[in-house]
Amino acid sequence: MTSSSVQVVSREGEEAFVVLRDVLKETKQTALHDIIKDVKIDVNHDNTPEVIKKKLAEATKARNRSRIEKAIADYKDHGLSQTEDIYKEATRTLRLLTAREDLKAAINSRQKDQLKEAMQGCSEFKDELKKELNEAKRVLDAVLHLETLRHKIMAMNQATVAELKTYNQPPPAVNQVMMATFLLLGNSKAQIKDWQLLQTLMGKTGKQSLKRRIKKCQPAKLSPETVAEAKRLLQDNDLTLESVRSVSNGAATFYVWSMGMIEEVEQLTKPKESAIQQLTKAR
Repeated sequence: MTSSSVQVVSREGEEAFVVLRDVLKETKQTALHDIIKDVKIDVNHDNTPEVIKKKLAEATKARNRSRIEKAIADYKDHGLSQTEDIYKEATRTLRLLTAREDLKAAINSRQKDQLKEAMQGCSEFKDELKKELNEAKRVLDAVLHLETLRHKIMAMNQATVAELKTYNQPPPAVNQVMMATFLLLGNSKAQIKDWQLLQTLMGKTGKQSLKRRIKKCQPAKLSPETVAEAKRLLQDNDLTLESVRSVSNGAATFYVWSMGMIEEVEQLTKPKESAIQQLTKAR
């Protein structure tokens, strides 16, 4: 079936057709949506208050945001009372759907300010959005934890970084941690294997300083492959925070930051992996 072969949908089938079209668009089923997007609907323009209220009630029941917005606009355009329960329920449902969408977008973005704003916007719907709010809080806590780790790096005494540079032959724990750190910061596998180069990088100042690079490092820009390699480096030889700290407090700080970055990237990639799995099952 092509869009040219279907030109008219009767008034009786309008609601079901509109729902189908909206769902296809919202779920990004573009191939099917493109087939029917230009279909004309043969509508009997009956704009009596009863019909307008019926459309508003049906849109609210369907919990379809775009339909509710259109039905509310029609309701207002015809000067119907905004104190009626049917209108109040529609506007509340619209606020709920908007709050849920904003919250999901904030969770996917993992941006602190966006998360806080979206969570505040859900204050009216704490019961209905309990699951989403719990997930948003978990994500916000993780983001704030990573921010704390960055602050600890920024607050490090320069002498602590200088201490790491003094090793001509670094202990394996220090070497592994700094290799993982610079790998996450964008250096290549070949570069991180050269300890003398890492010493030079640790001594950089200004925009290329180690602290400045860590401050600017964004989890969303790291590839899963880079993160997997960094994680392997931090797990080799049964490396732990305690074993690193016993050798160097400075290296321990970079260990904690690197592990925090790895955990954050792994959380970022989970939604993508889930979507791929669902597509694979659908096939």
